[in-house]
Amino acid sequence: MSRFTRKIKSNWLLTLVLAVPICYVLIQLFLILDRSYVIEVAMPDSLDDVLLCDGIIGVNETEIPQTAQGSLFYLTQNGERVAAGDNVAQVYADETAAAAGRKIRQLEEEIRVLQESQNSASNLMDLEELEKQKMTSVSNILQAGQEGDFSALTSDYRTLQLSMNRKAVQLDETLDFSARIAELTAQKDALTGTAPAQSITATAGGYFVSAMDSQKKQFSIEQLDAMTPAQLKDAAASPEQANSTGLVGKLWLDYHWYFYTSVEIADAEKFREGDVLKISFPECASEQIPVTVVSVTPEEQAGLVKLVLESEYINEDVITLEQARAEISFATYKGLSISKQALHVIDGQTGIYVKSGNMAYWRPVKVLFETQNQVILSSVYEDGVNEVKYYDNVIREGKDIHNEKLLH
Repeated sequence: MSRFTRKIKSNWLLTLVLAVPICYVLIQLFLILDRSYVIEVAMPDSLDDVLLCDGIIGVNETEIPQTAQGSLFYLTQNGERVAAGDNVAQVYADETAAAAGRKIRQLEEEIRVLQESQNSASNLMDLEELEKQKMTSVSNILQAGQEGDFSALTSDYRTLQLSMNRKAVQLDETLDFSARIAELTAQKDALTGTAPAQSITATAGGYFVSAMDSQKKQFSIEQLDAMTPAQLKDAAASPEQANSTGLVGKLWLDYHWYFYTSVEIADAEKFREGDVLKISFPECASEQIPVTVVSVTPEEQAGLVKLVLESEYINEDVITLEQARAEISFATYKGLSISKQALHVIDGQTGIYVKSGNMAYWRPVKVLFETQNQVILSSVYEDGVNEVKYYDNVIREGKDIHNEKLLH
């Protein structure tokens, strides 16, 4: 056999050896791309049964007028409880005095942090816990920068300073902040006479909200109580108005407040007087707070129901509201989440198809709650009732899928 013939045979053999794995890969790619089904994994999740509606906050409140002109600085946080006569703000004659006032408050805060850091009784904390506080504060500060929400920045920065100082004191018992405290105190004393200010006091006892963070109250509780469901719906859709000029803030005179809203008759079927539900205001805060259903008043002709919900929970977000979009939550369902598209009803039984190996199997399921696109299934396995398990490969879409069908 000639060398040329041997070379041709050798090349063909090499080509054949390489072609086998290439063909295998191509076949697998074809099978994957040509699949007649789509799968998803059953994962633990939860869904809230909620109703989205627009309404009005009803509360008894009074205004705090600005009795002096100049640069205004608030001493009280939104939602903070004050008594009649308490200082809620200061007014400086000019910007120079205001700047001096801000510097004094910064120095006072730094002095307080150092004094608390030096206090041995307050430093008796586990080093690991102090490190955790430090890292949490750093994370919160970075998140505030990313989201542009600096409402808690001062508190987080203070916690960061305290945790670092306390850890330093525990590691070095000779560490002393006395000299730094004395230096800052001297700076504060030197500025004290350069920041004259007039105080604005609370006209009554209640919960404070600044005028710049709230809207004008257009309707009293008496007016809201007298409205029909249709009138209330129109009122909730009216544009909000800014507070009057010359106003420092307002006071909620009571911790009881009410949410008035009108909903469609079909949406009101879940409301019963005396029921305790949860409400949140997604435009300003996601925290859910408890409310009690006070009254359910239908207006058949308009196809509406007027709802009055009462709460005793006040925070810095709720107190800024006048008209608001709310999410009312009836219940939270926890279980296994799948797409609604994966559900099938066969012979009156609801179920899904699960891929196991290269076969499709029918599995009955117990639906706890569903939305337009998502379903929460029970996570408790029951033979013949609910046979889905965590991390099952659920067939969401498929052509001619049936029990024990061979899949490729």
